[in-house]
Amino acid sequence: MEEQINFLLNIKFNSLKRCQLNYLNFKQFKQMVYQTKWLVEVPNSLSMIAKDIDSITAEDVIDYVVSDGKKLQDDIDKLNKKFEEEDYEKKQ
Repeated sequence: MEEQINFLLNIKFNSLKRCQLNYLNFKQFKQMVYQTKWLVEVPNSLSMIAKDIDSITAEDVIDYVVSDGKKLQDDIDKLNKKFEEEDYEKKQ
């Protein structure tokens, strides 16, 4: 079934890239689908999988990328703060 899923994902991915999302790569797109549509489990019906993939819009992808970027920035900020705290503790 993984081959069919990848085939359907590739069709939608190429469609989105042609229309509006030149910066998107397939790995990001696949991750977005699994984390937004199938976080709990992938449907066992190929028709439901196709329907889920077909329903994805460019706006869905943009929202995901923006929120993922914000989460990444928050993680970086937390890590920097931890490094600063540890460095401060070492100097004392």
